[in-house]
Amino acid sequence: MILTTFQGILSDISNASKTENPPSTDLDILALINKTKTKSAAAISGFREAGREDLVEKETGQVIILDIYAGMVEKVGEEEITAVVNGVVEAAKEAGGKVNTGSIMKMALAELAGKPVVKAELAAIVKEAIGAAQGDTMPKFVPP
Repeated sequence: MILTTFQGILSDISNASKTENPPSTDLDILALINKTKTKSAAAISGFREAGREDLVEKETGQVIILDIYAGMVEKVGEEEITAVVNGVVEAAKEAGGKVNTGSIMKMALAELAGKPVVKAELAAIVKEAIGAAQGDTMPKFVPP
């Protein structure tokens, strides 16, 4: 199972390297791994509905292996992202600036420039912070 999963990742990387925007960083590879995990999660759901527990077990094993590979990618932690986003939201509110997802994302990315940030994680934290700033009670972000 490990070999098959590894071959799948290598195939995805090889295919992606032939596109306009080939993967050039660890975060690009992480995006490919996450995409594969998403496909596997959908497949698991379909296999469960079809009563194919053998395939559910196979796909679940693949997701576990992909999680291990994904965990090897160095990236900015949730705590650091949250601290930056909260600071940006407060600064924007004090300056009377826009407090929307786009503007906060742009300012947070500027502060985190040069650091390996997963934009999906940043976006989720930004939405949570904006909701909290506006008094919404959104559920706490749980990283994938």
